[in-house]
Amino acid sequence: MTITLKNFKGFGSSYTLAATTSSQNTVVAQPAAVSGTAGFAGGYTDLHVYNGASGTAFIAYGTSSATATTSSPDFVAPGAEVVIGMGMPATNVAIILASGSGNVYFAIGEGN
Repeated sequence: MTITLKNFKGFGSSYTLAATTSSQNTVVAQPAAVSGTAGFAGGYTDLHVYNGASGTAFIAYGTSSATATTSSPDFVAPGAEVVIGMGMPATNVAIILASGSGNVYFAIGEGN
């Protein structure tokens, strides 16, 4: 299956998270810091997510302490894809499923 979003430009790798009904957290690579910037390296603030699992995927992002819950405001229905504007460059993404298990695929970048 090929998923194409005309206005989304991914950076680096895409990721696959084997999601379950427990929050799973994984590191995402941001590009190296740009001279003169502070805080997180890189600066990509959009997350392209495809939910290949059978349950709704709830998503949290931030640092290594990011934890997703089934009340997290960002979610993706089974078989759907979205681009989420995180509003900040994240170093980690956490995902939990409302039920079941399965793979959730995502990439950081910019666009919609």
